[in-house]
Amino acid sequence: MSEPHSYTVATIGFEDRERRVLRNVLAISAHRVPAFRTYTPAPGICPHIVVINLDRAESLQHWQRYLEANGKHALFMTPVFLSRGPVPGVGKYVLHRPVVATRLFQLFEQVVTESHGFVPLSVFDPEDAPVVHGNQPPPAATASKQSSANAPLPAPAVSAPPRATTTPATPAAAGAGSEDVVALVIDDSLPVRIQMHSALKSLATHVDLAETGEEGLDYIAKRPYSIVFLDVILPGKDGYEICRRIKKHPLQQRTPVIMLTGNSSPADRVKGKLAGCDTYLIKPVKQSVFEELVATFIRRPAAA
Repeated sequence: MSEPHSYTVATIGFEDRERRVLRNVLAISAHRVPAFRTYTPAPGICPHIVVINLDRAESLQHWQRYLEANGKHALFMTPVFLSRGPVPGVGKYVLHRPVVATRLFQLFEQVVTESHGFVPLSVFDPEDAPVVHGNQPPPAATASKQSSANAPLPAPAVSAPPRATTTPATPAAAGAGSEDVVALVIDDSLPVRIQMHSALKSLATHVDLAETGEEGLDYIAKRPYSIVFLDVILPGKDGYEICRRIKKHPLQQRTPVIMLTGNSSPADRVKGKLAGCDTYLIKPVKQSVFEELVATFIRRPAAA
């Protein structure tokens, strides 16, 4: 029986090596919400997501036969088409090679949200969550380098060029004479980054957003930050390792690091303390509590 917020993934047209790589990538999500795991065939139970390798000509035929064999259950399966080139007209969800873990999880989260009733976990209490203005999310972060944990499935391809991830300063965020407040959010969930961006825009003059710990470290190396929000569960290096590296960096040794988590056990708190984190933010949190926490950790100059 499937666990809440756990979704299964099957493949069609994959070689054994590719299946092993995908299985290892999915294992990264074991403690995330939502979690994704390899589908194990069972009578009357279909996978939530089927990834179809269009680089093999026979894959579409196999997919059609799979649909016919599963009859009415096929309505509960969502296809994701994988290809190294353009795939016009085959379906809504497409993955292009190379497949990076963060991109794969973003697409899978979109699939289960739109097709399987998943409700993304909010950082904030739904009763007083910050309002996201406009129809566009903040700029999506794109890591300049792939980490070993984000290794692509085997196939040659050309990656899109990286894009900067910055939020212009908001003059109203800081009063006259106050120093700039520069925040960094490191979280692989797009909904969380959108919520954090919206919550911080009235508290900070500048916000950087990173999808992975590795990308967050790239930002850390370039400028000092007033405060860092760091997800515990990340693809590649986890939040504890990233926190340790932040605290060892000459520019960031006194920077407060707030770790984001949906469930903080005593063991987690010990690990966080050893890593150097200043406190935890357990989701969902009330907006007023969030603002008090930010005010506590950001040092503002005394009034003249």
